[in-house]
Amino acid sequence: MDQNCDVIWSFDQLTNSILTFADTNQWEDWFKLNKKNLKSNATKAAKTSNLRIGLNYKEKLEFESIESVIAQKEEALKILQNELNTPEVQHDFSKLSVLTQKISSAEAELDQLFARWEDLTKKNNEV
Repeated sequence: MDQNCDVIWSFDQLTNSILTFADTNQWEDWFKLNKKNLKSNATKAAKTSNLRIGLNYKEKLEFESIESVIAQKEEALKILQNELNTPEVQHDFSKLSVLTQKISSAEAELDQLFARWEDLTKKNNEV
């Protein structure tokens, strides 16, 4: 390989980066040193993943109430959208600007709630 390549690239799983080496011997030395670290990190990750299956107490409480929170936020968003259609808001630029900012932040909050609900649902089904 050294006869055909000027540089050897390797992906470092510990730092999630690409490393460059001058020759195969340099890469082999690095690989031997980091092989032990990879094994120890893999066993640590396996132990921690086996410990946490399902929802913890706080997540269960959150999971039980998140659907009602989402419904409340959706209702508040509908009210804001209906207010946007009123003539007094459409003719007042400052009100229109404030209301569109409120709507965009409400939509972003709903997106976050839906993502969290999806995560909790997946985690709840792992039991």
